[in-house]
Amino acid sequence: PQTGIVVDSVYVPRHAKGFRVTYRSDGVRLLDIQEPTLADAPTERFALVPRGLDADSLPEDYTVIRTPVQRIVCMTMTQLKCFSMLQAYDCVVATSDTRRMQNPEWLARLADGRTKRIGIEGNFNAEIVMVTNPELILISPHRRGGYEVLAQTGAPLMPFWAFNETSALGLSEWIRIAGLLLGKEQEAITLFSDMEREYNHWKTIAATVKHRPTVFSGELRGGHWYVPGGQSFYARLFADAGAEYFYKDDSHTGGVILDFEQIYAK
Repeated sequence: PQTGIVVDSVYVPRHAKGFRVTYRSDGVRLLDIQEPTLADAPTERFALVPRGLDADSLPEDYTVIRTPVQRIVCMTMTQLKCFSMLQAYDCVVATSDTRRMQNPEWLARLADGRTKRIGIEGNFNAEIVMVTNPELILISPHRRGGYEVLAQTGAPLMPFWAFNETSALGLSEWIRIAGLLLGKEQEAITLFSDMEREYNHWKTIAATVKHRPTVFSGELRGGHWYVPGGQSFYARLFADAGAEYFYKDDSHTGGVILDFEQIYAK
């Protein structure tokens, strides 16, 4: 089943705001990506062209990516989760910060070198990146950057804005991008449909609760508290789960920096 609206061969996601897909009759998929919370954000365009297919007559402003992609660099746990759900571990040749890694398969691959550690954003190991010979690098544009080093590989850099979506289902719908890249789109559609159905089931149940516990979220770094904004997907997730998020009245969609005194007052 499709989880969005197909109009004139264009897929418009039901929940995600950061991408859309145009389907061409020759098998090419035109992927448009932009920052989900900014209506006037610039659009980055990619033409996903099946291997062996003539790539002529493509729009000039689209970067060509041959699919299925076989060597990908990921930056975030959100990206890695998409590939693990699609059982595509072999396609991820490298990743960055792994401090919160818990997936046993990823840990095993990092331990034996099948997946390389390339360092954290802003401090990538250029030599390791080059050795992995990636065909595509998924970046997280709102992080610290340092992508100039990655660009030296010649591989396209594709922004993966899932984390900036304002709902948990919007974030999860980005699994469709991984499916397109891997040639596993139908599997991704099915996985997301299952997630959407399960999420909405529990959301409906949570909406009936009489007591909504207050939830704090965030972490202390460098003397400041970093908390999810009141319009972030975290805030929506807490609300859908039947909780009162302590910072729900805030208007930010991303993270917010607060002083300890502000947290203590709450």
